[in-house]
Amino acid sequence: MNQYVFILNEKGERITSLCDNTLSREDIMAQAAHDYPNAQYVYSADGDAMLDEFMKGKFYVDGKFVEPQAKEPTKVE
Repeated sequence: MNQYVFILNEKGERITSLCDNTLSREDIMAQAAHDYPNAQYVYSADGDAMLDEFMKGKFYVDGKFVEPQAKEPTKVE
């Protein structure tokens, strides 16, 4: 089982992930906080299933996966 910390932006979109099975939960969370101080963090001891959902493009909001909202194009776009 892989231990992950998922690094999320304010919308719940995954920025990146940390995976290190040699560190304790506290150490990997501290590493995430150090490297990404303004992000949100989600820890999972069995993160492979969660990673699959992120790879499908889903966001993680309020403890569950959701489809991202369609973005309205701006005048520039």
